[in-house]
Formats: sequence, structure tokens, C-alpha cells
Amino acid sequence: MKTLILSIGAGNRDDLEKSLFAPVLKSIGDGGFERVILVPSQTTLDRAVTIRDRVPGLHVDIVPLPKEEMENDADACFGHFDGVFLDLLTEGVPAREITVDFTRGTKAMSVAIAMAAVGRGVNILRYIEGERDNHGSVIPGTEVIRNVNPELARTRRDLDVSLRLLNHFQFQAVETMFRVEDPKWLDVLYPRGLQPEVLWIHWLARFWGAWDRFDYAAAVRILETQPPEPLPVAFRQFLPGPDRGAFLRRMAKPLPGAPGDRAAPARDLAADVLRNARRRYIAGAYEDAFVRAYRVLEMYGQIRLFTRGLDSENLDASAIQGWIDEELKAGRPVPVRRRRAQLPRGRVIGLLNYLKVDVHPLVAKRKSPLAAGLEARNDSLLIHGYAAQTARRDARDLGKILTQLERVFVQEDAGNQSRLELASFPFPSV
Repeated sequence: MKTLILSIGAGNRDDLEKSLFAPVLKSIGDGGFERVILVPSQTTLDRAVTIRDRVPGLHVDIVPLPKEEMENDADACFGHFDGVFLDLLTEGVPAREITVDFTRGTKAMSVAIAMAAVGRGVNILRYIEGERDNHGSVIPGTEVIRNVNPELARTRRDLDVSLRLLNHFQFQAVETMFRVEDPKWLDVLYPRGLQPEVLWIHWLARFWGAWDRFDYAAAVRILETQPPEPLPVAFRQFLPGPDRGAFLRRMAKPLPGAPGDRAAPARDLAADVLRNARRRYIAGAYEDAFVRAYRVLEMYGQIRLFTRGLDSENLDASAIQGWIDEELKAGRPVPVRRRRAQLPRGRVIGLLNYLKVDVHPLVAKRKSPLAAGLEARNDSLLIHGYAAQTARRDARDLGKILTQLERVFVQEDAGNQSRLELASFPFPSV
């Protein structure tokens, strides 16, 4: 139902017809409205009744401000108008079918109804202007109706919200807020002055979102297709910069075939998984952070094996036969299929100790403070089995585990501190 809402003020008491009734009736008659809602103050309720009586063929409701003097309190007016819009939306009237005329009413009423309308997604704001007489009233016959699309304010609000969401790593949410895939929709949906910001915030969400889900190839493609519009100042802090771009391209490359060449790329990935775990922790996704923490613990052992030219996922049994024999004697047989072995984290640490490859003490000890909380997943795809691991610990404990992992990782190789810095997203919340 196409609906018009009008605030009703006092008008000029010496000439209510010219100052109030004529412009209001003109607005009611312009737009093909099926329903009209008049919102007077307690002192102008009689004027609203008169207006309703003069349009007998139209559905007109009167929803007055509930208290006297309320028309001079913008906050109180806002609450009332917001309730009127909420009732309409609850009834099923789409916001796009609502027009608000704020010409009449006190300044507080006009400000409040405009703010409430923008907040509820109302399609059109309207006011009436024209030539005025000596009393400041619009001269009948000169009225001009001006319709204002509040999309500019709404898009600005959405951009501000999306910037906060981006800063809290809600990349998918930001990406779905804006429709920019088809250029023809830009002019339809967004004011031209804000289109560069819309394009850039959408690009940033796509880029960081792809990186955040470890889709490095997609992130590189997005990085190379930046919007042609100038970068808005507010978004500069979110750009990756050339060093992070180079780090991303490095991770997007296929893993080298020779195990001895895999240590450096694996360190890049471990740094990225660590920083991803930290983002999950900051966002409160503790179980996801826990899974990633365990993966880094696994990768630590894999990296140390790579430095010896060995791959824990595809080991030549003949190259480690001595250790396999020792494990068998100790009652810990190593599964070997077609002379190839795949080792879980615990067995990797044992093999490293046998090979006398340096391993950080916190990782080498299976029951160390670092490893104890992560050990439950040693041979499982699920971190928690049937109960979330993080539900049984304080979130601060998980933060300590991540901090310990970062320290261990930094000590594993001289370049790992730089890797962690490059894997960090340049967001203020971090």
C-alpha cells in the first residue's frame, strides 16, 4: 500500500488555509497514495482531524504525539516516528512504498521524522517550497513539491558499517552488502559521489576474504584488478602494500617438488596459519583458532623434516628404516604401505629426535604446556571429538597458546619474524 506520512504543525493561525491546509492537501494529492498517516502534536490534533475530513475518499490515520510539548523534543519525536514506521513495516508495507513529508511541524519534528525515515529505509523524503508572502507562508498556487532520495545518507551509513565490519574481519558480510558485479547497477543503487568508496570497500572485502580463507590464487587475481577510481583516504590503511603483495604471490606458487626445497614455503604458510588463528581468536571463533593452532604444531615438525630433505606425508621407508626398526622393538609399529610412510605429529617428533634434528623443547615434549591442550587431535580430523576443546578452557589460555606458538615459530628460523609481520593484516583492530 503506497503510504504518505506527514507531520502536522500549527501553521499561521491567521490563515490556516494558505499556511497549512493547502500545501498538505497538495502533497496528499500528488503521488497516487492509498493511505495517509498524519502525525500532529497534541495542540495540532484538531488540524489533523480537519485535514482527514477534507479527503473523505482516502484511508487517513491520525497518530498524534502522545504527550504535550513533545513536539519540541527531537529525541522523543524520533522514538514516536520510529514506532510509526515499525508498525507499517510489521504490517507488511515495504519501506520503498513509504513517502515522508516533513514540511509541516516543528523543527524538532522535522529533524526526527527525517532521521527515523532514513533509519528505516524509507524511499522518499518530501518537502514543499514556493513563493512566500509577508508572513512567510507559501502562496497558494506556487507550491512546488521536492522529493529527496535519502540513498546518499543510507549508503554513507552502510559504508561506515562495512568499514567497521572489515576491521573485525567480517569479509563475507561486507562483500554481500554491496552489489557491484554489473556496472549498470552502480548508478541505480548508489549515489555517484559514493561509488568509488562502494567499489573499493567491496574490492577490499573480496581481496582480504580470499586471503583469509587461504585462497591465495584468487587473492592474487583480485590484487591485480583494483578499481580504476582513486583510492579514498579512509581505505588506505587497508591496502596490502608491495611487501605483503610479494609475500602473497610467494604463497600462491605451487609447493616445490623436492622436500628439501619446501621448508621456506612451509614456513610462509605456517606464519599465515598462525596469523589466521590470531584473527579467529580476536573474532571469538575459539574452536577455529584451536584447529589452526594444532595445524601449526603439525607444520613445525614437517618443516624440520623438510630441512633434512624428508616429507612426513610421503616418507621413503628405506631412508628411515633404522627408526622404524626401533619403533617396532618398542611396540610402536610404523604403518608402511608400498614402502611409503605417513606420520602424524607425534610420530614426526619422535623421528626428528631420532635424527637429532633440533626441535624446540615445548614441541618436543608431548605433554608440554603447549602441546597438552592440542594433543587430542593427534590422529583425528576433528579437534574436539564430541565436545569443544575451547569450552573447557578460559579464552585467555588459548591466547597464551597462540603466543607460545608464535615465540616457538620465531625461534625456528631467522626469517620467521618477518614472515609473521607480512602475514598480519594491516587493520587497526589487530
